[in-house]
Amino acid sequence: MDIAFGDVLAVGLPIALDGVTLEKADSQFIRTIAPQLGSSLDLDNLIVIRGRDYRGYVVASIVEIDESDRFLWEPDKWGICAD
Repeated sequence: MDIAFGDVLAVGLPIALDGVTLEKADSQFIRTIAPQLGSSLDLDNLIVIRGRDYRGYVVASIVEIDESDRFLWEPDKWGICAD
């Protein structure tokens, strides 16, 4: 699976991601993370990224997911990682 974010305002993720799931942030998580991010960010675009041993976030206005069967060496559908 490939995930691309656009217009990213804030990121809080570990270096290695395993067992990734994405979900819209609930009000409790927004209240928890808001003091760290400051009041100037639009938290309506807060995406929670969960994995086996972590919970992180991305604040981005664009989220695209590609669940195709591309191989690692093939270019992504957006042309971000093309040769």
